[in-house]
Parts: sequence; structure tokens; C-alpha cells
Amino acid sequence: MSNSIQVYVEPERTGALVSPVTGSFKPFHYTTRLLEVSNIHATIEGDTSPSVTFTVRWGSSIISASGGTEIMAGGETTTNNTTGEDFNGGDFDGDPTIPAGNHIWIVTSTVSGTVRQFNVTLTFA
Repeated sequence: MSNSIQVYVEPERTGALVSPVTGSFKPFHYTTRLLEVSNIHATIEGDTSPSVTFTVRWGSSIISASGGTEIMAGGETTTNNTTGEDFNGGDFDGDPTIPAGNHIWIVTSTVSGTVRQFNVTLTFA
């Protein structure tokens, strides 16, 4: 008989901001286990050249839009309202490793054009 260890990986989580504005703040997820973000996929629905600059943050408490640790320091901008955009590896100049017992949230720093909905999917390694 052999001993085995089961590892549970949450493959992904998606959050949406409806009619986001500059400074939107969206609590996203709470983790009970260590997670490492391997990809962030952002999609945008809108008209008139929609654009959203956003960041994903994590921390032990959600105090404000500016608290916590950023995964993408300074944020990234998405304008693709057809297939969305992927951000990973080289885009992560913050810390994508989220210890257990932390909250994850999304913050928009700039929204321009007409944005009806902004979706973010985090994929975990």
C-alpha cells in the first residue's frame, strides 16, 4: 500500500464589474490555500473605444483600493473587446503567489469610452 497526497488546485475564478468607472473596487475571492496566479484574462464589453486600466491585488484584509500587494504593479490596460487579452509571466512585476488566508480584489485606475462590463479571469498554476 502506498501513501499518497492529494493536492487540490482551483483552476480559475472569474469576476465581473458592471458599468465600471475609474476607481472601481471589486472584492473577488478569499483563499484558504496557497495559490499562484499563472494567467489573467481580461475581457471588455462596450462601445466607442472601450479601455480599462486595472490591477489585481491581494492581502489579509480588504481595507481600500490602494492596499495589499499588486500582482501587476501599476496595472495593465485592456482595449480588446473581441477576444480579450491575456496577462502573465512578464506582465507580473508584482507578486503572483497568494498565501492562504488572503483576499483577492480588482481595482480599475482608468476607464474610458463606453464600458458596459469588464470581466477578469484568474487562472491558477
